[in-house]
Amino acid sequence: MSKSLHHQIVVRARDIITDPSCWVSGELARTADGHSIDPLDARAFGFCAVGALRRAAHELAADHARLADSVQTLLEEYVYRHHPGLDETLEGLNDEGDHSLIVGIFDDFLGTHAA
Repeated sequence: MSKSLHHQIVVRARDIITDPSCWVSGELARTADGHSIDPLDARAFGFCAVGALRRAAHELAADHARLADSVQTLLEEYVYRHHPGLDETLEGLNDEGDHSLIVGIFDDFLGTHAA
């Protein structure tokens, strides 16, 4: 059975930030030389969790408006239910946490939502 589009977006977003040098905090995305940029711009090199979701949703389903927002909400609801005590927003988790926390949240979500 194929994976849901939401699942595919989280997988792709995780792939985007797997390398710690491609993960950022405090911005949705940055260029290779550190300038803030829209995550959909081809020059984007580093992404926060939300920026990676936006980029992944655009890559997989560019014609689906607000898809990244819906996946972000799904992940935040997951964190609220399964990780009490953590900031419930992806922005907060990303900016107050570290790379391993974000990748771990994505991995945990993907393991729980295998379909």
